[in-house]
Amino acid sequence: MEQLLKPYGLTPTQYNVLRILNGAGAEGLCGTEIGSRLLSPVPDMTRLLDRMAEAGLVVRERDPRQRRFVRARLTDTGREMLLEATPAVDALHREQFRRFSPEQLATLRSLLELVDEPEGAART
Repeated sequence: MEQLLKPYGLTPTQYNVLRILNGAGAEGLCGTEIGSRLLSPVPDMTRLLDRMAEAGLVVRERDPRQRRFVRARLTDTGREMLLEATPAVDALHREQFRRFSPEQLATLRSLLELVDEPEGAART
């Protein structure tokens, strides 16, 4: 994944942040919320978001309702970078999982959802 994203000037973590912020919409998210959704923990979310803001991928603004929080939102440049890189990432994933049947993929998906499920949540 690192090699795949290198031509786009992105790390896997930055790509993941772009995806998270794209899903968050116009409101964006604060660093803590982004960090809780990342695949791998980041030791310094503020620094990561600062670097991404310097690159023009995100914009950071104080939340007018809660001045303690700084929200990050995707910029047009960040959205374009995400749209550019996603087809290559999708192709990599298709290649990685090509041997799985649709049923196996469904099982894998449900097992991975359990990993992210809050403790004590009802299972179906």
